[in-house]
Amino acid sequence: MHYATMGNTGLRVSRVSVGTDITLPPAELLPILRRAGELGVNFVDADYSYSYTKPDGGSGRSWEGVREWLTEVDRSQMVVAAKTYDPTPEGAFRHAEESLEGLGTDYLDAFLIHGLNTLEDWEKFRPALDGCLKAKEQGLARHVGISTHTVTLAREAARIPELELLLVTLNVTGKVMKRSGTPQEMQEAMRVLCEQGRGVYVMKSLARGRVFDDRDELVRAGSLSPLTHEQVDRALSYVFGCPWAHAVTIGMCSVAELEEDVAIQQRVDAESGRWEER
Repeated sequence: MHYATMGNTGLRVSRVSVGTDITLPPAELLPILRRAGELGVNFVDADYSYSYTKPDGGSGRSWEGVREWLTEVDRSQMVVAAKTYDPTPEGAFRHAEESLEGLGTDYLDAFLIHGLNTLEDWEKFRPALDGCLKAKEQGLARHVGISTHTVTLAREAARIPELELLLVTLNVTGKVMKRSGTPQEMQEAMRVLCEQGRGVYVMKSLARGRVFDDRDELVRAGSLSPLTHEQVDRALSYVFGCPWAHAVTIGMCSVAELEEDVAIQQRVDAESGRWEER
């Protein structure tokens, strides 16, 4: 596995991050996490809203599997991100507390305000940053930031020094970027952020299987990917080849998908010689 340091945060993360918005129950998610750990993956992206359907029709949360996995590993070597959708300081802080309880950990490495895409979104959610910073001050979270699908907010983040980490959308065709700009423009925004010492990681590299396809039915979390091995290789080679992406978070529905993704990452990173290998 290759690793990167996320800007001035000092967080050392595996270039592959396990994304948990995949609707898998713990019994199916745990084998993926355990194999990821064996392969050197130390970065997990979680969220209180990521869920799965129980046999009785009730709803469970994906972080149940993450919580169990964290009891099996050295927590100090793991990097765990969680998020909030609440625009208020009180709500954001409460989500940090809920995340600690749900994940069974004493601290979050990263706590992000999630899914901001427009300048209007930022103005609405700006108060939540105070709740995130309070969580940081009290030791609940080590670093704070936002996630976005747009070039607009990736650029705006460069003007907000309190945001230490950015989770941005990047893929080879520009899908799910809300028509805010091109992949090249997103990479330029990422470059600026990295040069400022921010940590930057990428989501939606496969756009839930529709990176080369516009079918709406492919957007459902946990749905089987229609991508061929060649298409997966093309899409992931692009994002891992971006010099401004410290890591790429990917929702894997099986150990086989995980192993394929890591193999692509290993090849691309070995060829670039850009990242540290353990």
